[in-house]
Amino acid sequence: MFAYLVKKILIIIKPKKKLNSIILGTDQAEYLLYKKLQHEGIYQVLFFIDSTPWQLKFNIKNSMCFSVNELPYLCKKNNIDKIFYVDDVWQQKAINTPINLTKLENTF
Repeated sequence: MFAYLVKKILIIIKPKKKLNSIILGTDQAEYLLYKKLQHEGIYQVLFFIDSTPWQLKFNIKNSMCFSVNELPYLCKKNNIDKIFYVDDVWQQKAINTPINLTKLENTF
């Protein structure tokens, strides 16, 4: 009986695996989105995607910044579960992505 209760408690306490995600954009709204996702603890933001060449390969809070052209490869290689964006500009830029885009508004 005691072993059963301990096993049940460990299942409840066991941390859930975070879902891998990408954020499209590197502006203030995207940074606030990043903070919100980190606080919720459900998603692990692995990458930021940006179209400005001077920001590529930079780290933003332990997440690398890549070009939008690399998005399909990053999704496949890193088992991305969700892609978030704030600005509608990204819908057209990321059209060849194998994962559905999720728009989040009111991140402030």
